[in-house]
Order: sequence, then C-alpha cells, then structure tokens
Amino acid sequence: MNNTFINLENINLIKQGKKIVDDFSLAISYREKINIFGRNGTGKTSLLKLISGITCPSSGKVTIDENTSIHEDLFYIGHKYGLKNELSVADNIKYTLGFHQRNLEEKYIIDELDLYILSELESLKKEVILNYKIFEYQKVFSAIFNFCTNDLSSFYFDIRKDTLYCDSKNNKVRKSTRTVLD
Repeated sequence: MNNTFINLENINLIKQGKKIVDDFSLAISYREKINIFGRNGTGKTSLLKLISGITCPSSGKVTIDENTSIHEDLFYIGHKYGLKNELSVADNIKYTLGFHQRNLEEKYIIDELDLYILSELESLKKEVILNYKIFEYQKVFSAIFNFCTNDLSSFYFDIRKDTLYCDSKNNKVRKSTRTVLD
C-alpha cells in the first residue's frame, strides 16, 4: 500500500523570468508533519500554492492522493490576507470552511477567495461613500489606490491569473473568478 499523500516530482516554477522553485521533489505521507522554513523570497509560499493547486508548476508534477480533491478538501489561507483580523480564530475557520457547501447549485458556488475579495470591495465601497460625504477626496483616492495595488494586483490577481490560464473552462474555481470579474 502506498502511504504517500502529497507527491511533488521534479517541480520547477518560473515567475517573471526568475526561477522560484528549481527541480524540487518531495513525498509527504499521511499524518506526516513537515516544517518549511527559509528566508524571504526562497519559495516557501510558492511551494504551498503549488501543493494547494493555486499555482501551476512550470514543469514537473504535483499529485495528491486519488481520494482527495484539491479544490474541495485542501485549501490555502495566505499569511497576509487570508485571515480576517476582526474575526476570532474559530470564526476565521468557519468563514473559510463555510463556503464548501456541497448542496448548492454549481452556479451559486463562489470560492472563498472570491467571497473575500467581494467583501473587501464592499468595505471599500462603504469607505469611499463615507469619505465622499465628508469631502475627504484624498482618502477616497488613497483607499481605491491601495485596494487596486494591494488587494487586487499583489494578492487576488497574482493568485487567480493561474486559475484563469491553467484551469479548464468548466472548473468551479475558474467560474467563480469569472463571476467576480464580470
């Protein structure tokens, strides 16, 4: 019996012409715990995104046990934006897991990352309206600029571009992303 849960074979990841992960292989068994550590920019987050299916490798193969669905049983909560500061640990877990309801029609399922960015957009909308009412135009500009630069470009689009380019047209996560963009 094969005890391997996650298997990475000869993984290479190139982003913006820079090799992030170079010919990396790893087999993780069921119940095995591993520690990934290193300096900033050494590929730790990229490796986790590869394992969770958020990012596609440039070459090599990532396999998860055949009884596990990457987009239904595994998920990645990023260290910077994945957790909501205003929620408790338990509420953050409920927030993340709550959107994996299997009984909803496919067209109504929106991925948790897409829900997160929509909730951030709603917060931005409220902040912009409030600042327009009190004539704080610089705060309006700053809020929109920061949302576009940090939340959209550096975070959401960085993750979702791989989904849009790599996943099939019928993939649930891709459909969810298209719903948000439309």
